Amino acid sequence: MPVKHKPGVLDGIAVAIGGTLATAIGLPLGLVLMPFDLALRGLIALLGGGYVLYLLLSRRVLAGAPTALAVWSAGALLIAALTSTASTALLAHLLLIWALRAALYHTRPLAMLADLSLCGVSLLFALWALQRTHSLSAGVWCLLLCQIAFVWLPGVRGTAANARRPGGFEPAARAAAHALRQLSRGI
Repeated sequence: MPVKHKPGVLDGIAVAIGGTLATAIGLPLGLVLMPFDLALRGLIALLGGGYVLYLLLSRRVLAGAPTALAVWSAGALLIAALTSTASTALLAHLLLIWALRAALYHTRPLAMLADLSLCGVSLLFALWALQRTHSLSAGVWCLLLCQIAFVWLPGVRGTAANARRPGGFEPAARAAAHALRQLSRGI
C-alpha cells in the first residue's frame, strides 16, 4: 500500500518539534512516577519509537514495516534490559535507528556509512546543545534536526535524486532496440 509522501525537510522539522514537545512534557511527567535515570531511559525509548514510526510511515510503500517494527521492539527491549545508563541507552537507540534506516532507505554502502556518521554528528550536536543550554529539549531538538539530513544522502530510496527520471531509460532502450534491428538486417 503506497504512502502519499516522501521523507523531507518539513516532515523532519515537524518530527523535531514533536520530539522537543514530547521531551518538555514527558520528562516532568515521568519524574513524578520514577527516578530520573529511568524516566530519561523511558523517554529515549519513546522518542526512538516515535522516530521509527515516522520512518516507516514516510516510506513510499509499507512493505517490511511490520518486520521493522518487530525488530525495533525487540531491540528496544534488549536495550532496556542490557543498558544501565541513559547515555548507553541513547547510543544504542541511535545505532538501532541507523540500522533500520540503512535497511529501509539506503541503496549504497557509502550512504549507510555516511548515515552512521550523521548519527554520530547529531549526537555530538545534541551534547553540545545540552552542555550549552542545560536543556534536554534543546538537545533533543538539535539531535532530531540534524537527523533530517539523511534525506540528502546519495542512495536514499524515495528521494527526488533517486526518483525515476522520465526519459532516463526509455531513450536508451529504444536506441538499443533500433541498433539490434539494424544488426539483424545486416546494415
